[in-house]
Amino acid sequence: MVRAPTVAGRAGAGPCLAALVAGAALLVSCSSAPEPVPLRGPAPRRIAVMPIQAVGLPPDVVAALDESAHLAIEARGYEAVPAVVTANMLHAVGAALDEEPPRAVLDELQRRFELDALMWRGARLETSTRGADDYVVEWHLVAADPRGTGVLTLWAQRVAGGPGRIVDWRITGPQSAYETNPFLSDENLIARELGGVRTDIEAVTPREQADDVHGRLAALLPDAP
Repeated sequence: MVRAPTVAGRAGAGPCLAALVAGAALLVSCSSAPEPVPLRGPAPRRIAVMPIQAVGLPPDVVAALDESAHLAIEARGYEAVPAVVTANMLHAVGAALDEEPPRAVLDELQRRFELDALMWRGARLETSTRGADDYVVEWHLVAADPRGTGVLTLWAQRVAGGPGRIVDWRITGPQSAYETNPFLSDENLIARELGGVRTDIEAVTPREQADDVHGRLAALLPDAP
């Protein structure tokens, strides 16, 4: 996710600089935007998000991953049931929370709650060269196989997350005693090199980490029909 920088109110920042910045942001945005991965079967209408099965992650990160996953799915146009509600549904039909559901559970959830699919989610810590507590989050979209009596995995993807991951950046100028906030420089960006004047924005809090992970996973999910 890249937000296009804007020209701050600085004398001498002309249209050529604005065009250069906009072009650089567009180039990064286009080159980094992932393509959705097609589903392997009929697209569901209503998806229930299962509580995440996390191994080794801090409790506050696990809570954040459970609280906001459905919002990212809703942003793709699906009707999404939050994890806490899905947990109650699974308890109601006597299903386990720590495994992908069998066909009988999917059929019962469809009959009682009109659910078309479940999003199973898992997470585990992963050794990182950054020295941070990095982890991998997986999403598996499962549904009753319309061609048989089994369970069909419609879609499955994973991404890495963790504290301190760069989620955005801005082109900024140098700071001084009189200009304490980063600003868009009117100096020659090509001569100064783009990487030398960028400010990275990191995912630090549990919610920021969850939003980063969910945004990148949802970007791989096709839009609802």
